[in-house]
Amino acid sequence: MKFSRLIGRILVAFIFVNAGLSQLNNTDPFVQFVNVRYPLFFDYVQKLTGHSLDCAEFLKPTNFIKHTPCLIQTIGVAQILLGVGVGIGIQGAGCLLALLSIIITAFVHNPIIYSNFVNAQAEYLNIIFNVGIIGALFLVGKSRKNKGSCGVGSCVAKPKVAQAEVKKEEVKKEVKKEENKKKVSILNISINIIYGLMKKYKNLKNGNQTSLSIQQGVDAYKKTRVQRNVGRKVTSTNLYLKLLIKLYKFLARRTDSQFNATVLRRLQSTRTARYPISVSRLVKQINTAKDKTRTLVVVGTVTDDARLLTVPKLNVCALRFTETARKRILAAGGKTLTFDQLAQQNPTGTGTILLRGPKVREALKHFGRAAGLPGSHAKPYVSHTARRGKGAR
Repeated sequence: MKFSRLIGRILVAFIFVNAGLSQLNNTDPFVQFVNVRYPLFFDYVQKLTGHSLDCAEFLKPTNFIKHTPCLIQTIGVAQILLGVGVGIGIQGAGCLLALLSIIITAFVHNPIIYSNFVNAQAEYLNIIFNVGIIGALFLVGKSRKNKGSCGVGSCVAKPKVAQAEVKKEEVKKEVKKEENKKKVSILNISINIIYGLMKKYKNLKNGNQTSLSIQQGVDAYKKTRVQRNVGRKVTSTNLYLKLLIKLYKFLARRTDSQFNATVLRRLQSTRTARYPISVSRLVKQINTAKDKTRTLVVVGTVTDDARLLTVPKLNVCALRFTETARKRILAAGGKTLTFDQLAQQNPTGTGTILLRGPKVREALKHFGRAAGLPGSHAKPYVSHTARRGKGAR
């Protein structure tokens, strides 16, 4: 038995016995100290509450109902709580028993239930209850000691057989933990393998062949036959164009709008790939649309068409406008927007019509399979097209 545990048990027992004795003969040392040191304390409390704090006065049959429990009982309950706090290892059980002690103390002094009892019998019953609490505390400490934990009492070492059983159980627990770790690691490996196979299958299904590597049963593709589906590195020195690319990169990444991704791809294209479009083509497109107020978006240049006599009201967003095209659109009450203004007004591109010019350049007519070969529709390169000039066959 450790010395601190022994002192704790002695203090708990002494406090409970002192509380019980104070119920009998009104000789609580604390009350005597208060009477000697502060004689006006009881008079002040009596004036404040209108009740007498003398236990002898309280225990008279005529005044049994008039007065509240005396100060000694209150001090006894406080001592019980203090003693329970001193008890090491059984604070929860001790507090519960102390609460029961308070309830039973008030129940014992209820005049309606125990009106036929002699006052001494009620006090003896209270003492018996306090002694019962002391015995319960000892039993709780003993039970905790048998379980291997130190209560108020002593800490007794376990037998060697019990220690061996505990060690066996600990070894079994460690073995189970290691087995569980192995299972988790195997599961993680299998999940990673399945995820990699699914990712490769998805790349094959989408036609992205760049993710293939040299593996068993898979032929390596030639690099010249693989199309790089990545964004083009812009070599333009136009600062405003670079700012627009930066803006629509952000919008394409942070929104699910396909409009922003398409605009970004066209902004990153070459200048020859940004084909111009005329005002007449815009008018033709807006006339076929159901909503005449939609904004026409062109990633390129909007040019004028002298053949068009009247221009209706148009809302057009483009990289560049010719002077005559801008004047005719504004004169009709329309708007000529830039892409940064469009991003502020409509960041997702809803309610817009995305257009581009016709891809009919003269150079493109000569591309493809060589002229004259079977299946070729390319335009031949000739120096003259006159009646007596060279003719390609």
